[in-house]
Amino acid sequence: MDFDINLYVDFNPNTHITGNMEDFIGTCINGMVSFEENIMLIKCPYYLEINNVVFNLIGNSAPSPDSFGGVFYHSCRVIIGTSVCKVVQQFF
Repeated sequence: MDFDINLYVDFNPNTHITGNMEDFIGTCINGMVSFEENIMLIKCPYYLEINNVVFNLIGNSAPSPDSFGGVFYHSCRVIIGTSVCKVVQQFF
């Protein structure tokens, strides 16, 4: 799903943007995150960090949209741990 910048401009006629996403972001979205915070947020997590987050999932919680609850990740960590980490790292 693409974001239509023209839709935003139609509702905000005083906005002067050229139509590209970088211009829209720089003009219309306030800078709420500092440069240092942004670097921290976008850095690729290490295997150990991902593993710790997965291990800290609540085991008996309701399954997520992928139909797997925390207990699945706990019990199958040895089998799927590397694959889960690769998927998370590819996201970043």
